[in-house]
Amino acid sequence: VFIDIEGYKLKGFIDIYFKLGNKIYIFDYKTSRKFAKKELIPNGRQLVLYAIALQQKYPECEIVSIGWNMLKYVEVMGARGPKLIERYELQGQDYKDAIVYHIFNEETKQECIHYIVETIKKIETATEYPPLDIKKEYFYCTNLCGHKERCKYYQNFRKIYKK
Repeated sequence: VFIDIEGYKLKGFIDIYFKLGNKIYIFDYKTSRKFAKKELIPNGRQLVLYAIALQQKYPECEIVSIGWNMLKYVEVMGARGPKLIERYELQGQDYKDAIVYHIFNEETKQECIHYIVETIKKIETATEYPPLDIKKEYFYCTNLCGHKERCKYYQNFRKIYKK
């Protein structure tokens, strides 16, 4: 999807969304761990951006829900109510997909827009780009970064870990 945030053009890839009549449901697949409560707002910005993009694309529609489908987990009924367990722990009991919903309202929308615009402004005005703390298990630098072949910090990391 494409999105315009105060004149800044962004592009993203939604894992899946459903448009049923004038209602939209957005989900992002997560294959690793659950989020701690303090991680919900920063991690939720991705979902909020998807919702904003679909609002721009389908202004006549209502965003009903946004959430993560936590593929590693399932929801089962425990002694005290529903609980999440890892899929491999299933022992024949009934289960549901582990869906974690995030709030999408005017407040989360404005917080996300503000964060995006301020982050872009910081990047545009920066004159130095200090490196991330690269650790051997750090997924982004080792797998996703498109600049790692030019990055002196990554090259140093490779020498240390002989990767």
